[in-house]
Amino acid sequence: MQFPSRSQMNKRLRSLHSWLGIASGAFLLVIGAAGAMLVFTDDIDAALDPATDVTRSGTARIPLNDLLADVRTTYPQASLTGVRLQPERPEAACTITMNLRGSLWFVEMDPYTGAILSTRNMSRSFMRQVLALHRSFFFRPWGEAAVGLIAILFFTSALTGLIIHRHSLARIFTVISRWRSGTKARPFDLHTTVGTLACLFQLTMSATGFYMISPVFGRIVTGAEQGAVWMPLPRPSLDSLLTTASQALPGFQPRLISLPNAPGKPIRVAGAVEGACIMYGKAGSTVTFNPASGRMLQAVDIADAPFGEQAEQIVRSVHFGQYGSWPVKVIYSLGGLTPGVLSITGGIMWFRRRRAARRM
Repeated sequence: MQFPSRSQMNKRLRSLHSWLGIASGAFLLVIGAAGAMLVFTDDIDAALDPATDVTRSGTARIPLNDLLADVRTTYPQASLTGVRLQPERPEAACTITMNLRGSLWFVEMDPYTGAILSTRNMSRSFMRQVLALHRSFFFRPWGEAAVGLIAILFFTSALTGLIIHRHSLARIFTVISRWRSGTKARPFDLHTTVGTLACLFQLTMSATGFYMISPVFGRIVTGAEQGAVWMPLPRPSLDSLLTTASQALPGFQPRLISLPNAPGKPIRVAGAVEGACIMYGKAGSTVTFNPASGRMLQAVDIADAPFGEQAEQIVRSVHFGQYGSWPVKVIYSLGGLTPGVLSITGGIMWFRRRRAARRM
């Protein structure tokens, strides 16, 4: 058996790299641009639809169970899914989340008076639409499967590009001088430079993106796609459960209470332990409770969790860039634009090669 020579192998890799770029280029342009915006989800949401604050009246806060009961009375058909907590903002309104007619809604309430301050359909918010575009092209679950396949194409394209241009790293330092000379190789230089500098980022984003979206293939095969189910209100005092969770995990700051969305599911309090690695996110540690008795079932500090659970949190944190401040977000946002740049410059290079071949 005769193995292909190095030149033949490079030619085949270049051909594979080109066709992968052509097949996924337009989709990567859209996915990357949407991803560049998603890094600033919290900032854009706050600017477009700022959260409601309350004026503390000096009275005690109303129990969370009473607030849930008021929302259930106002929206009897809704499936209540949880409570969003903001421990760093005591002046913030209490946000109850619910599923109504297949959409996610936020109900903001004054925790001192129980008054409903606003009701927002978050599924129709601008950034939720951007997320849906990034994740599924507005077509679930098949759109999610398509995005997963595109992630594989992107990973392979980035890997083959790294192999093809493995000797070009030093060349990126001469790009400016070449551009000043007016060379026609600008698309190639830009393609190589962006690809070289962003290669690790692209490999990481495509791998973590596929990992997160991969469960959709199982749901398509089994048909196990299921929305939230209407469930009765929890019996235990949610305020007491928050106290128990803080005692179970010293330094624990609860940020989210997830209510059972199906029979047999627990109440889940998620948050972060003070001093934990930022790569675990703001809701990596969890404490679960029996929804009928309030008995604590499990307390998991993500720092002590099995490797699989830690990896799950790190993958999500790394993919969305939610672990850093503005400089990290800017880098992520610029990185999200690189697939579009590579698609455009790669297309120009492919078109020029085709035109040159026809003239020969």
